[in-house]
Amino acid sequence: MKKIYSALMLSAVAMTGLTANGAKPDWEHPGSWQLFEQANQFRQVNGTRPIVADFNNDDRFDIYYGGQNYDDEYNKPGLWPYPFFSLMYIQQEDGNFKCLYNRPEYVETRQEEIKDGDGNPVLDGEGNPTYESKDYYRQAFPENGIIPGRHQNYAVFDYDNDGLMDMYVFMTVNSDDYGASYRDQLYFEQVGDRNCWMTCQLYHNNGDGTFTRIDEHGLPKVVRPDANADEAERLYNNAFAVGDYDRDGYIDIAICAKRTNRVSGESYRIAELYRNVNGTGKFERMAIAETKGGAWIEEQLGDPAIQLPEGEFLPISGNVKFADLNNDGWLDLLFTGYAPWQSVHDPAHPENINNVSRVYLNKDDGKGGRKFVDVTDASQFLAARSAGIDLTPNSETGYFDLYTGGYVDGGAGWIIRAYLNNADDGESGVYAEGLDLTFNGWDNADWKEDYRPWMRDFNADGFVDMYLDGVDNNNVFYGNAAGTFEKECDYMNVRDFAKDSGVNPADFNGDGRADIFTTGWCYAEGREYQYVRNQDSGGGWDKGAYMFENQHENVPEDLVAPANVHAKIEDGMLTVTWEDNDDLTCAYNVYIETPDRGIVNLVAANPVTGFVRNTTDRHVAVRPGVQSYSIPATAEKGYKVGVQALSLWTEKYSPFTWSVEDLSSVGSIAADNTNVKVTVNGDAVLVNADANADVQIVDMLGRTVATGVTNVPVNVAAKGVMIANVNGKAVKFVK
Repeated sequence: MKKIYSALMLSAVAMTGLTANGAKPDWEHPGSWQLFEQANQFRQVNGTRPIVADFNNDDRFDIYYGGQNYDDEYNKPGLWPYPFFSLMYIQQEDGNFKCLYNRPEYVETRQEEIKDGDGNPVLDGEGNPTYESKDYYRQAFPENGIIPGRHQNYAVFDYDNDGLMDMYVFMTVNSDDYGASYRDQLYFEQVGDRNCWMTCQLYHNNGDGTFTRIDEHGLPKVVRPDANADEAERLYNNAFAVGDYDRDGYIDIAICAKRTNRVSGESYRIAELYRNVNGTGKFERMAIAETKGGAWIEEQLGDPAIQLPEGEFLPISGNVKFADLNNDGWLDLLFTGYAPWQSVHDPAHPENINNVSRVYLNKDDGKGGRKFVDVTDASQFLAARSAGIDLTPNSETGYFDLYTGGYVDGGAGWIIRAYLNNADDGESGVYAEGLDLTFNGWDNADWKEDYRPWMRDFNADGFVDMYLDGVDNNNVFYGNAAGTFEKECDYMNVRDFAKDSGVNPADFNGDGRADIFTTGWCYAEGREYQYVRNQDSGGGWDKGAYMFENQHENVPEDLVAPANVHAKIEDGMLTVTWEDNDDLTCAYNVYIETPDRGIVNLVAANPVTGFVRNTTDRHVAVRPGVQSYSIPATAEKGYKVGVQALSLWTEKYSPFTWSVEDLSSVGSIAADNTNVKVTVNGDAVLVNADANADVQIVDMLGRTVATGVTNVPVNVAAKGVMIANVNGKAVKFVK
């Protein structure tokens, strides 16, 4: 799948503190991946996957992960020396990372009897027991506000349109020693009668690297999806997907998982859609599916089989993606994974095949709303289970192809397969029979599951590549003109992450290439081991957290920004139109500031610099050829409208192109703010500029919260994301 790159034009501004050179480790390895100089700043853990995003809106990527490891800081009375962590690393201006986490804290000093090696009291000269003072500790609630745990799965999205990245987080703990004083107060629920406790929580981003838990959000309590792992320990499925399916201006969430504790009359597995209720922190389940053939839920808990209720999605545990699969401008739903074949009442589904895949296209329901219509060709589309999936645009058609791995019943066994999107042939099922992929240099492809493919053009040669996350000897496999994948080398310490690992590709140094952050079990030795673990000696298998820099010779070309952006309000709708560039591996990110709904942004981005704040779910941006987007207009003025291009093969993005029409009641966003700088010190906001001018500070709803002049502190009592307007220019800041 060859990509024809666009001509070199405008360069997006990438503001990051990480450097590509500097005081780095003094070794060299074959291939094109090297450790960042900051790679020794991260706590080594396993049993977690990281998430990378700009959590405090400073155009620098931050990193969050949980996990578990021995830590001598916790080897104190009252604590367990193998704690679960909640680690938020905020990248600083100099490129280093500050960690907000769960530290031990002193509780009290107790007088305890001194005993000998046999457990008998040690007596004084008068025959009385002797005592010693012991300081007791407990694990403090994390500074970042997110509950500690492991085996996390995340949905990262701005649910309330304040411009900050919020999170929905699933996690588990499973130690009796840890539990009594900790699990109960932190909202964990036991899974059946097993030694496994889980929690699902929605967190609101406070803008400074800390989060506040939101109660009664309406989202379900689930465990990680899989047919076999009842302890919910699998890290490689895509259990959550986020996107605005109904284009009401608020991002919704879809879930594909298993119930924590099922009851009579319920399916063990769920595939459900939850609508965001106006950014309030509440979500409502939507039963708006037309599942092909209907479906039957398998017998369970002594109940007879029951028919799938009207409007329900077919229950599956595995993966879910929001994406516009047929390029009609609306987000569709794709589910893949496991369901007992008896529960699938689709005549085309083969008997004794527990792999189940469903494509639901987003359609007008004829009543002013949306519905999801099952178009699956179950006789051919049987994606693997027990592994993750990824979507990537085909450079020749512009449609999303599906890459999947894991196990397939019926003789196929363990495979890695691509399903080509046939929507341009009339949407007949969207995906047909898959293409088995060839990997040269990976000899243990058989009998593997528990992994996830990540599709990028890592070496910028015009062919899509695959990083395999989770299996032994993880590595990047590079696509070529022959349609096969070749392994470059065994370095990157991507090697040998045998279990409990996870990665997140992200551009840490602003060159447009996908770097890698990874956690989990790993083998290292010599100077490499010593550097990353800050030790003088040692080597071997251990828990790890690594950040690798992509140093391939090719650098992706800059993207051409969309042209002729227009916005109009007509018949109660705000409609944005633009002209695409010629790159079919791009998508188009719409940014709308509204007077009453905050920021409507398909993929969170800085409107001034174009910096894209989220590293996942970028594929929910508008597909090539659509060239329009609309949301309900609830006011006549107060809108700012822009569109940027995003690459889905690299980490490149273009600047925003702003609407020719002025629908705003405040100053326009300006891409050049070199002579305007905002500094926040408590309630004092200083807007520095080259000359004296009036200052208007507005919130995300367009309300004026303070006024003043440049170069003189302005008192601002409000908190949150705000914009300082000066002579038609605007600078966003967080207070």
